[in-house]
Amino acid sequence: MHIGILPILMPFGGGVYQYSLSVLHALDSAPEHEFTVFEYFGTVGGVAGLDAARWNVQPLAPPSRKPAWLKALDRAVGEGPHRDAYRWMKRLLRGTATAPVRPADGTAGLDEPLHRRLTGFGIELMLYGNPMPMSFEARLPYVMPIHDLQHRLQPEWPEVSANGEFERREYAFGNGARYATLVLADSEVGKEDILDCYGSLGVTPDRVKVLPYVPAHYLAVDVSQAERNRVRTKYGLWERFFFYPAQFWPHKNHGRIVEALGQLAAR
Repeated sequence: MHIGILPILMPFGGGVYQYSLSVLHALDSAPEHEFTVFEYFGTVGGVAGLDAARWNVQPLAPPSRKPAWLKALDRAVGEGPHRDAYRWMKRLLRGTATAPVRPADGTAGLDEPLHRRLTGFGIELMLYGNPMPMSFEARLPYVMPIHDLQHRLQPEWPEVSANGEFERREYAFGNGARYATLVLADSEVGKEDILDCYGSLGVTPDRVKVLPYVPAHYLAVDVSQAERNRVRTKYGLWERFFFYPAQFWPHKNHGRIVEALGQLAAR
């Protein structure tokens, strides 16, 4: 089978970025299928450890004619350390960085250019790293994970519900679940949430499979004591410390962590 993959490979994507990396490295050992990875949300070229000979990497959008000044700007800024953020900003300015505010009521449209692009490569099944309108608007069979449903379960957090975010998520998640060949959940509880929220849209238990999260592949690499000492010295780390890599959104609970550590120190 020829499988297309649209991963999220922007490091500031956080958990979804790690999830996409894990999926790519797992599929790297599946020789019975042909894969095409489409670059849109970050670049595949920077993903270390993949068997480059097995992967056909293509831009999601066909090459376009750019004026010379824009090409120069892309070279000067777009290939630097902030490349992924720069590309995201360009999509935002074009109005394509977020889904339109539309309901999840079966009114999903058809993205004809995207459909032609994917079928032109002979793609039979798409695998997405995150719920996104491209999945159902391309009108090809697809597998899509739903990592969380916070806009439904915890709408009090503004970062998941305010300024049209609830509607954008509902359009992507609801229609994504409705039309998916298979929806992936990280746990049985996650599966129950998906069925509770979108069972009325025709999502049945047999179309939701549990695929637990696994540690990032690079965490299995042995780190020498000398390297540990070097990093600890560089960053002034204590022998024992907490590391909490998360966005500074209210629902990430940084305040509670600081409060808990304060109580721990007081005791």
